[in-house]
Amino acid sequence: MNLNIQQDLGDSIAIRNLVVHFCSLDVKKTPDKAWMAQTEQLIDSIGRDHFLTYAIQLIKKGNALYEAYLERFANHNQPEPWMEKVYEAEKALHTQKGKYWEWQDPKNGKFYFYYQLKGRFFRGTLFSAVLYSGSTELLNEVDNFCAKFPAHSSDAIWVYAELPLETGVPRLTHLRARIKKKSVQNRIDSTLKKMGEKRKVSADQIEEMAIAHYGLNEQHQFFKGIGAYTAKYEILNSRKSKLTWIDGQGKEQSSIPKSVQTDCAYGLKLFKAQIKEIENQLSTQKERIEGFFLKNRVWSYSDWFGLYIAHPLIGVLGKQLIWRFKNGAQEAEGIWQSDRFIDATGNELNWLHSGTEVVLWHPIQASVEQVQQWRNFLINQEITQAFKQAFREVYRITDAEIGTQTFSNRFANHYLNGAQFSGLCKARGWTPNTYGESEPTKRIPAWNLKVEFGVHELWFHNNLHVPRGMYLSTHQVRFYRNKQLIDLQEIPPIVFSESMRDIDLFVAVSNLVIDPAWIERPENEIQEYGRTHAFAELTETATTRKELLLQLIPKLKIASKCSFEGNFLKVQGEIRSYKIHLGSGNILMEPNDQYLCIVEDRSKSKATEKFYLPFEGDHLLSIIVSKALLLAEDHKVTDTVIIRQIKL
Repeated sequence: MNLNIQQDLGDSIAIRNLVVHFCSLDVKKTPDKAWMAQTEQLIDSIGRDHFLTYAIQLIKKGNALYEAYLERFANHNQPEPWMEKVYEAEKALHTQKGKYWEWQDPKNGKFYFYYQLKGRFFRGTLFSAVLYSGSTELLNEVDNFCAKFPAHSSDAIWVYAELPLETGVPRLTHLRARIKKKSVQNRIDSTLKKMGEKRKVSADQIEEMAIAHYGLNEQHQFFKGIGAYTAKYEILNSRKSKLTWIDGQGKEQSSIPKSVQTDCAYGLKLFKAQIKEIENQLSTQKERIEGFFLKNRVWSYSDWFGLYIAHPLIGVLGKQLIWRFKNGAQEAEGIWQSDRFIDATGNELNWLHSGTEVVLWHPIQASVEQVQQWRNFLINQEITQAFKQAFREVYRITDAEIGTQTFSNRFANHYLNGAQFSGLCKARGWTPNTYGESEPTKRIPAWNLKVEFGVHELWFHNNLHVPRGMYLSTHQVRFYRNKQLIDLQEIPPIVFSESMRDIDLFVAVSNLVIDPAWIERPENEIQEYGRTHAFAELTETATTRKELLLQLIPKLKIASKCSFEGNFLKVQGEIRSYKIHLGSGNILMEPNDQYLCIVEDRSKSKATEKFYLPFEGDHLLSIIVSKALLLAEDHKVTDTVIIRQIKL
């Protein structure tokens, strides 16, 4: 779209007044009520719907949209009075610091304010989004701007805090999940806390209260009339949805009708944006609910049921999860099935009432037999949980850790890829260590604890020119309270388990031994480490993975070609036999244990999409299954690199 703000917005006086108003706001301040009231009046004088088009385009494309109009100010020999007023503070600051000040920049003949003006106009337009709480398209562009420029997200956070709760809070929580920059997340947490204090509730409660329904009904569906058709969108579970188009006679089709694509393009665009917003929010809420393990959240049944079972959006997740219920001495775990709660044996929990205490169940609170019952239940019912719960790894303090008292060596002496490690730290809420200059930490406010994972830069004899932090070595895990090192036995079991689970993930996913390129490197240190760890004993995560595969592999068409031997899944192909390590995913070919390198192609990783898994999130599990499916039919492989290795 070729936009000319002076021509297309009509009255040049009206738009000039808006420019002056936007530029009059102090760059270090956010708007007050009077400033916003005047903004609304000026936008109304231009045309609210008309200006919305330009607000969307400006935030999407940046300041260039307004250059043609603002350029004319730069042709004046002297600044206008309003410009003097706006920049009086900047001028005084330059004089105070002894810097030379003049309106005109001698390098290009344009005034200094011209460059600042565009930024101020952009900022003013961003603030105008407060007046458009119903515009998904505009607010999505604000989201995208923040994701692209997280350092400049404070204004957008202010905007979201000013919007109605059901609009602004979901935007804040989604932004917090999308941007892993710790300072931004802290600012959002602080904003939510202030919003809660104003209403005398916690930040967590504010997030729960404000989760929108998005037009969904109790069956997690919503209907939208577009042209001659009705679109039916239905959320089936945490990872699957269905879209159906219904014509006037009730006939259904899955593809978008041609008439809708041609005659209702804009309506279709808005509809797709709404679906995307629902799916984004569902993903955000998965992460939020999983965080309850470390928040020690307790609800009354009456409050909790409406938030996590009956809610049209969140109920999709809540109904897949296992919850622990308590009435005094009476206590049990249950899951929602056929409009009631049942335990792992199928018995109804008919004693629940409004005052029953509810918490999110964690397997560390149960016996091995109880955990296995729930795992069998999920598999038999083919329930896919939004995240690992019943199959969640459990980490208990070992005798060795009791002996060392204040530190654990469980994950020491590993070699990691620094960039991958840093990304995982951010994703799991740890203060990341990019260059090995400080220890990654995670704060756990509910227990006033901080966990620290020791890592240091790793240098080899011939890699002096690699970027800093490219390789890391791991060391001890420690816990602190009020800056004091504490004994591991003082750590609540759920906190210890979840902390160790994060660290196990870091070591497993960013480990050099799962990178196919590591085996070619000449460093003796890496080669020795690789021989030791590439096919090492299974961690808790890998052990859980093996237990699950023992139940799932028999359901696959390749079951007759698969077997288990120690830490490996064995696959009998037509050409050779293979052993896939359940911890690293690395492959050895029999009879001589020759290493087989298969590099994952994420663009084609759809082999397991129709394969039932009882939880989301274990990418390596999907890789192992994909490799097994591929190697069971090795005679059909077309990749020349793989063929060359198999036929050696």
